[in-house]
Amino acid sequence: MLKIAILEASHWHVPMYLPGLDPTKVKIVAVSDRQNAKGRKIARQFSARYYQDYDELLAKEDIDFAFAFGRACDMSTIVTKLVDMNIPFSVEKPAGVNAEHLAAVQIAAHQKGLFNSVPLIQRNGALFQNLKELADTWTHMSFRFIAGPLARYELAECPWMLDKAQSAGGCTINLAVHFIDLLHCLTGDEIATVSAQMTTDTSLANVEIFSSLCLMTTSGTICNIETGYTFPGDMTAQREFSFSLASDNHYVRSNLNGMQVAKRGATAPSDIIFDMETDDYYADYARDVLTTFENNQPADADLFALKRVMTVIDLAYASASQGGVLLSNTSLKST
Repeated sequence: MLKIAILEASHWHVPMYLPGLDPTKVKIVAVSDRQNAKGRKIARQFSARYYQDYDELLAKEDIDFAFAFGRACDMSTIVTKLVDMNIPFSVEKPAGVNAEHLAAVQIAAHQKGLFNSVPLIQRNGALFQNLKELADTWTHMSFRFIAGPLARYELAECPWMLDKAQSAGGCTINLAVHFIDLLHCLTGDEIATVSAQMTTDTSLANVEIFSSLCLMTTSGTICNIETGYTFPGDMTAQREFSFSLASDNHYVRSNLNGMQVAKRGATAPSDIIFDMETDDYYADYARDVLTTFENNQPADADLFALKRVMTVIDLAYASASQGGVLLSNTSLKST
């Protein structure tokens, strides 16, 4: 039975992982929480030892695998510690404040052959699987993911998410990462150029609350990604999640029950029904990543995949700070 530690358990995603940790296969032996908010309760739930300091936990506990969370400003320190101690791990995105923060620890983990995984959870979802089955070369894509309201982070005891010094940013670094990764996965291309515009209202939060990215891949696919924290809190739904994609063969668009696929030349579109509740993907991810680890297989998404995404995120923030100027991904010249 795998011995598991949860580091920095006050992160709002932690409860989403827990249903995927089968108590017949894994044992949560220790939990840390420097915020001292939710960790103690989670530790009691699993009869695990509780630590306010993750350094103390790692020094005292013999663990097989760690799920690492925490504030963005702390994550690279946590991950570096895990790599130094040769502890296999999963780490929440963004795992640091920028791509440069990730670079050294990603290389160190790779050189050691240390298992590491990142929950880029659109890879776990039905949307990706259904789009992949169409086996198309997409020419245009658009994704819109608007969460909210801002108060949800305070209610989840994660007010640091609205402080740029601790979170490294708002909806772009938190939400757009998944769709940048989806673009990578669907096209197999690198992203060549980035242009971005963002809305910040310091009377509400010290991070951007709306973001619009326009990306072009090396083969010419154009992708627009809109994310935000502006969805009202008095709705039955938690968010708006919509999308459309075009190829020479198909036009795909979201609907209330999944997606509609129009094949060019066909008389009528077809509907593909699936659940678009992305919160459920985290339990699937937790289950899958431990199976992958136990089977000595490489992670589906690792720090290298995240570094590719974070390079684009960094360009998006740089573009927005310059009024939306088009920026080239110069990292491609060194790969």
